Amino acid sequence: MNQDLSKTLGYILTNNAHNIYKESIPANLRMAMKSIVNPTPVNENNFTRKELELMKKVRTNSANRSSTPGAKTAQDVMSILKTLNKNTKVKSPFQNNANSQIYADEAYQALKEQYDPSLQYADYPREGYMNSKHPIVSSYSSPSYALANTIGRAIYNKDNKGNTIISDTYDMPSLSDKENFKRNTSKGMQITHELIRRYGKPMPVNINLGKI
Repeated sequence: MNQDLSKTLGYILTNNAHNIYKESIPANLRMAMKSIVNPTPVNENNFTRKELELMKKVRTNSANRSSTPGAKTAQDVMSILKTLNKNTKVKSPFQNNANSQIYADEAYQALKEQYDPSLQYADYPREGYMNSKHPIVSSYSSPSYALANTIGRAIYNKDNKGNTIISDTYDMPSLSDKENFKRNTSKGMQITHELIRRYGKPMPVNINLGKI
């Protein structure tokens, strides 16, 4: 067989197999396996076209959320809170419990979820069946659930060509609240988390979404 033709057929077969794999397995399960067996950098080629379109939607939701009239004030408060010891008690920045005292880190994280110009879990659309007690069913039912458990929180910026780049590190850090995690997730999710934490390797994430 002609060498060039052999290379072309090899590329087509490999590429098609990769596309079938991407289309058949939810993003979070693919990344979990990748971190264990092939922990190389993650980019846009690791995702389907539909997943990339969903990322664009999530990024738009983030931009809208973080550009509301109160967002700039909240972001200024966050800058102050970030300089404080996380266990410092501060006045709650929320009206529904404005007279109470909460930890600086708790206040910072709560404001970040609402106003920070980065991807937050609140930016992922609520669609399909999304239940952390049934992660496999949720992953196949809801691409948004799968993506939220793949990218999760991440930053985004524009490069010098105007492309939006999502940057993060895929890893599975130790849990700060193990009891809460056990209460709200299935045994399978707990085992998966521990397997990735022990055997998976961190992977740099740089996803080019193009111009939005």
